[in-house]
Amino acid sequence: MDEEGNLVTEDGEHGELQILMPHPMKGYRNNSAATAEAFTTDGWVRTGDVGCVRNSKWYIVDRIKDMIKVRGWQVSPVEIEETIRLHPGVLDAAVTGVPADDDSGEVPHAFINKKDESLTEEDVKVFLGVRLAKYKEVEAVTFVSSIPKSATGKILRRELKIV
Repeated sequence: MDEEGNLVTEDGEHGELQILMPHPMKGYRNNSAATAEAFTTDGWVRTGDVGCVRNSKWYIVDRIKDMIKVRGWQVSPVEIEETIRLHPGVLDAAVTGVPADDDSGEVPHAFINKKDESLTEEDVKVFLGVRLAKYKEVEAVTFVSSIPKSATGKILRRELKIV
């Protein structure tokens, strides 16, 4: 489902994976708020996973809690990272949400490990500007020598700091 609660039908379109189980849990003990968040009004379980279907195969691409809230839009850092990595001057990338200057929520901030030393912040912004919706574009770029990752290859976003 997309963030408005509509069924995602396009190949490659991202949305929250929800499942209908024959015997779901009844809820969280002594936590009605968490129980309400876990279920839709018609009994589907919200997984908290963002997924998509490509060529009839299911992919989990992100977690909703990792999403960046940009002026009411839910933005997947993974989508922005994948797009940045398409640039020939980029080795690796990570994106986090940082507070917006106008207190309207968050904006995406990119951390990039360069392949090409001549790559600039403006190059990245122009590259993304023709590939992503305006609200998904990065506000700023920090160039780093490496992207911190766990042993399983997951980006350790909490270790990324703006200098």
